[in-house]
Amino acid sequence: MKTTKTLTYDELLRRLRQKTYSDDGFLGEGLDLKQVIAEDMATIGAMGITYQQLADRIQYITGRADHLCNEWDLANKRKESIWDRIKEGFIVDKDWKVTWVSYCGYQDCPWGCEGREALSDSDYTVTRISTGKSVFFSELHPHLMAKHSFCEAGTPYRLDPKEAAAVLGVEPGVNYSPSYASYKVWHCGCSSGGSGYTEEEYKESLERFLSWSTGTDKPKPRKVLESGINQPAPDGVTIKVLGDSALVITRKRDHFEDRIEKIDGSIVRSPNFCGEVSFSSLYRTDYKYVLPRAKEDVIVTPLGTFKRSEMPNVIGCLFP
Repeated sequence: MKTTKTLTYDELLRRLRQKTYSDDGFLGEGLDLKQVIAEDMATIGAMGITYQQLADRIQYITGRADHLCNEWDLANKRKESIWDRIKEGFIVDKDWKVTWVSYCGYQDCPWGCEGREALSDSDYTVTRISTGKSVFFSELHPHLMAKHSFCEAGTPYRLDPKEAAAVLGVEPGVNYSPSYASYKVWHCGCSSGGSGYTEEEYKESLERFLSWSTGTDKPKPRKVLESGINQPAPDGVTIKVLGDSALVITRKRDHFEDRIEKIDGSIVRSPNFCGEVSFSSLYRTDYKYVLPRAKEDVIVTPLGTFKRSEMPNVIGCLFP
């Protein structure tokens, strides 16, 4: 895990306070960061668990919920609102109900760490059905706990480690690391379109779209149209594929969404068609998802003796 720069302790504190690096902040006014870290580490040690276990458990439960949501969306064929379904929640391993809210933008790690795991665009609520108790946290919490031994304090995003362990079902000596699998899917890179085009307006709109750039690592729409391989499609729809790039031109939006679920053997996961006439540039990537956890897959590891000197890089991460 890399950081963008080495922060002084005072710089880190400024980032953690409210309204400086985030609206709610990470550390409440008047709270001492070193004391908060030490007290939470003592709580973790007394329970005989680790921050890595908590982080892994969160990533497993939220990852499974995300995959269940994606599978529901595919089966539903986008006929119902996915956000209404998310509000209802998804059930993981029969005992955890997961709901979440996603935002247009990211909160990054106040320590300046890089990588997707150091970013958050979602807030989660996990409820343990058997007890009725819930915990609330952001997508950033697994990183903050595993890399910085920090659960926030004095903010709406404070995650009490004892409450989290109870709700998430974290026990000493158990490896909760998620297992992953993947398959290829198509995502929409950019799209354009509308309704009621005359033939001349249609040609002009298509020409503008073909002139757009979709990134240096992906073939341009014009190149895909000119060099791509034709794919089977309903009347009024053109599909061209060039490697892991595709171009879809349709004048029958509903016809396309109802009938085309795969292109070149890969699922179309996130179409974004604009109006009756639509031009869409797609790209193919690996969709990585969390596998369900079977009881026989649980690995019990020796707990060892908790020592303050073995805190996970607290000194190096927190206090330069």
